[in-house]
Amino acid sequence: MPTDYTDHIIAHDISTANGLRILQEQFQHAAGIRKKVTTLDVFNFFSNENAGTIEKYMFCFKYEAGSFVYREVTHRGYMFFIVEGEVRIIKSLDAKCHVTAELCPDRSVSEMSLIDRSPRSSSNRAKQDFYLIVLKNEVFRKLLDQQPAIVNKILMGIATLMSNSLHDTNKVFTEKLPSIV
Repeated sequence: MPTDYTDHIIAHDISTANGLRILQEQFQHAAGIRKKVTTLDVFNFFSNENAGTIEKYMFCFKYEAGSFVYREVTHRGYMFFIVEGEVRIIKSLDAKCHVTAELCPDRSVSEMSLIDRSPRSSSNRAKQDFYLIVLKNEVFRKLLDQQPAIVNKILMGIATLMSNSLHDTNKVFTEKLPSIV
């Protein structure tokens, strides 16, 4: 049976702990992780029973407006799902920061962190008070041993999201290609 990983993520992410409030109990009683999981694209392959299982391995956080969820080039082994609020994806380039996207509720962020644990390619900052659900890499790996069928469904969801993203990126690139050449 999974344990409460709240202390682990705070210890792991102490540099971003400012502005962070744990809302696990409040959120689970108000809306429930299970209900939210059923609306997220990465869990498209889930049954209600699967959603009930995965909710035991996830928890909720709140970041205050302006707080960094993570910074570029840091190692953070978790994926999260936006419940409420907006977050900015920020990329540093030529000593300047550029907002590359603003994401809203029901979006997932950092899917690759569950797979490769590579350094972050961008920063992520709360545009407003920001509630999220977290799935940590360590928990994901435990799930791999304990619930391989659920992990397979999560990986199918991630693969689908990444495939769509790659198609979108390819479309943008090919539209801009004539102006580059």
